Amino acid sequence: MLPEALLQFSVVGNQLFPHYLQDHDRPWLERLIAEYYRHVGKPFGELKDHLKRGLPFQVPPAKRGLATSVLNRVFGRETPSAIAPRVLRQNLFAVMATDPLSRELGLRRVAESFGLTPAEIEMCLFADLPDERSLREPAEAVSSSELMLRSNHLMIQGFLTRSHELRFTILGSAHRVIRQAKLRGLICEVVRGTRQDDVSVVVSGPLSLFQKTLMYGRKLSELLPFLAWSHGFSATASCLVRGGHQKISFLSGDPIFPNVPPKEFDSRVEEMFSKRFLKVAPQWDLIHCPAPVEAEGTLIFPDFLIQNREDPDNKWWLEIVGFWTPEYLEKKLRRLRAAKLERLILCLSENLNCGNDTLPRGCRVVWFKRAIEPMNVLYIIENNN
Repeated sequence: MLPEALLQFSVVGNQLFPHYLQDHDRPWLERLIAEYYRHVGKPFGELKDHLKRGLPFQVPPAKRGLATSVLNRVFGRETPSAIAPRVLRQNLFAVMATDPLSRELGLRRVAESFGLTPAEIEMCLFADLPDERSLREPAEAVSSSELMLRSNHLMIQGFLTRSHELRFTILGSAHRVIRQAKLRGLICEVVRGTRQDDVSVVVSGPLSLFQKTLMYGRKLSELLPFLAWSHGFSATASCLVRGGHQKISFLSGDPIFPNVPPKEFDSRVEEMFSKRFLKVAPQWDLIHCPAPVEAEGTLIFPDFLIQNREDPDNKWWLEIVGFWTPEYLEKKLRRLRAAKLERLILCLSENLNCGNDTLPRGCRVVWFKRAIEPMNVLYIIENNN
């Protein structure tokens, strides 16, 4: 979690305005990147000590901390030897215990047994410790522009981590954001926006649902990359920073890093169910991410539509549910019935520790642990036609 001290902002009223890294920060960002490249292959601790001693150029402390957090992730660390340091230590200690040689002779003997030099053995001996691991060069060159955008992105996620509510209007790819929220155990309320193709969403957060835990704030922050992949969005979050509740607004076009294109499936559970269902049910089409369903003034985004090939009117909706309560399921079923969608199958994880006695009446459920069994879904369909 990003330390609160690295979240730089101004407050006007109850509105929070982030201090983004911008073009005037490029010179010191480029020099900071150069320091990282200069330490590639050296122990990470050396770079940390170098940065602590100060740099030969002026850098705002909070902004530098934000940028170094990003660079630490981008560069990463690695063990310089293919042989585990633990194995090297065990062998060296065994040699020294049975034959009290000098350290140099002991290193030489162990080095010969592994086909390494004594210097390589000494360098790798404690390379499993975080600060002793070598700084790894990233696969692609890091530019100041990318570092600036990634740093701003990380800062916005830092605010969202401390949020208890996220509201956004999104144009395009709404179903992906909403599905990602559901997979993370968050509950969404969705209505159509003011324009034809956009939707407005309210996502429940930690303070309103889970008694001020940060766990669900982190889940809210994970939605940011998917917002950035849409055709356009504007968002507002309520967050707790520096002991007070503030609102932060951000939108497409702000200097934040866009996400990579989303995958076809949002989870392994969905992907495996799709592959297995198509094998055992050739008479049915499985449509991933069907059009949203309007019900009681809100939009619902089922995960799958199961449709008979010979009789297109014979269709079922299937939804994989993350966090839920009996009241939430009751509301969902009521809305779907209001939209005249009686044929709904809910796939609920047994890891949620909820039993059949907590489910509302008329709820068709397939329980699963790691994977959804297609035959259980087909059983419901064939016995309720």
